[in-house]
Amino acid sequence: YKDPRACPGDTFNPYETYGLARLLDLRIRHQDADGQLLAGVEVPIDAPEVVALLASLDHSVLMEAGTEPQGETIELGITTTTTGKPPYDVQLQYDLNTDSIWVPLSGGRFSAPKGFREALEALLEAAPSNGTDEPTETLAPVPASTEQRGSPIRTPDAPRTSGGPEMRLTLVSGGYCIGSDCFVDAGSTFTLAVEVVEAPPSYILLQTFIDYGTYDPTASEDGAGPNSCGDGVDNGFDRGADRLDDDCVILELTYFPTANAADELFWTDLVGATAVRPMLGPGLVGHGGISGLIPPLVESTETGVMVQLQMSCPERPTTVPISLVPNNDPRAGTSGSLFVMPDGQQIIPAVSSINLHCVAP
Repeated sequence: YKDPRACPGDTFNPYETYGLARLLDLRIRHQDADGQLLAGVEVPIDAPEVVALLASLDHSVLMEAGTEPQGETIELGITTTTTGKPPYDVQLQYDLNTDSIWVPLSGGRFSAPKGFREALEALLEAAPSNGTDEPTETLAPVPASTEQRGSPIRTPDAPRTSGGPEMRLTLVSGGYCIGSDCFVDAGSTFTLAVEVVEAPPSYILLQTFIDYGTYDPTASEDGAGPNSCGDGVDNGFDRGADRLDDDCVILELTYFPTANAADELFWTDLVGATAVRPMLGPGLVGHGGISGLIPPLVESTETGVMVQLQMSCPERPTTVPISLVPNNDPRAGTSGSLFVMPDGQQIIPAVSSINLHCVAP
């Protein structure tokens, strides 16, 4: 075979085998059954739609012998490189009729991994072509993030119109997001993250707060009867009222906290000794810290992924809403999502929610 890295009969991971983490260039050609070009697109490699598309290929697949597609296809022309080696080109042709991917140089095809088609559609929708062989570049890159943090695996939410500081939830491993919907295999682990999309001009304190529980105000709190989870009273005088009581919250996701709060914070200007992780109730977890102990404190302008949490889905399919909670929200109190500027001014950012879909593998 011209490309011996993956041949018919091989089980392999396309993302790893083709070195997609080292992407240099991506061109997309949409062709009809006669090979006529319907659209041509070239996209920035750090566009969030590209990140989501590549993440969907991070699965084990079986390459089977086959013939080239006879119908409508979407061809991915990929150029990658490895340190000290020249660029390497790979061609993947997505067959819309069979939901499979043909690899010409390997003489085989594999079934498109779950989420690939949806990610590809999202990419094409976000990067409309002029219908010629001249590519367009219309996608916006994601905010820069370091290799240590991982990269957000998501397509963007609807653009905000107000501007200003913003935080949002995303995944950096174990699944992918399309807009505010994120997808993870039931029974598997994933990494939930908080990303600072836009920061204040500078800040010395950062806080985030996540709610991953499902609150049921109609439930019984400490045996007080139906709807007592919404009566505003700590009926058992033990663990807090309503949303803060275990009886009132359903936890379907499992959170695996690290031994130290600082290990879940990826703000590079953080002084680790100041890291805190308040857990104010079931499914409620915050993170925070300061850029120094003794003035003058470092004035940070950093954006990107700041917090990562290891979690897992239950074995059965389900959907769980997860919220990023602002400061002064009743669930978080003064531990909510917040920036503090060097002059002491508190900035409450715009925040978002996601729907985490645990789906059958």
